[in-house]
Amino acid sequence: MFKSNAVQVQEFENVFMAGRYSLMVPYQKIPCGISSYKTIRTQHRYYIDKTYDLPLLEHAGDFLFLIRPRRFGKSSWLTVLESYYDLARQEERDLLFKGTFTYEHPTPKKHAYLILKFNFSQVDPRPENFEASFHRHAKTCFHFFGEKYRAWFGDDYFELIRERQDE
Repeated sequence: MFKSNAVQVQEFENVFMAGRYSLMVPYQKIPCGISSYKTIRTQHRYYIDKTYDLPLLEHAGDFLFLIRPRRFGKSSWLTVLESYYDLARQEERDLLFKGTFTYEHPTPKKHAYLILKFNFSQVDPRPENFEASFHRHAKTCFHFFGEKYRAWFGDDYFELIRERQDE
């Protein structure tokens, strides 16, 4: 018996959809536009483990220049480094690194550094606003740095910052 194209298409869609949903395996979403390693890991987004490069990075030298094309994961890589080396993130190690190379093969420098993070996209690049904008951003970064490491610095850090602002 002859079937119209519409009927054939409908039958195909019914078979295809039934098969697709019955055979579908859960998958991880691609972290498009997400550069935070913590967000990628806690939201169970698709992640290719690059932590095997951390031991190589530690032996590469003191001055490294990270150059990659746009949208090639530079910011994501920096958040991996921040998560791995940050002294204040020791308690997040299982959450963020379980199942990665460095979880099973930690380096001696894991969680050994205080991380001061700047985001220069927050600074107004217009010449007439740049200096004031940069100072505001730096002040904010130093404040959050002090808050993050208050357990190590105590209140002396904030007193020092206040003294420097008065100069």
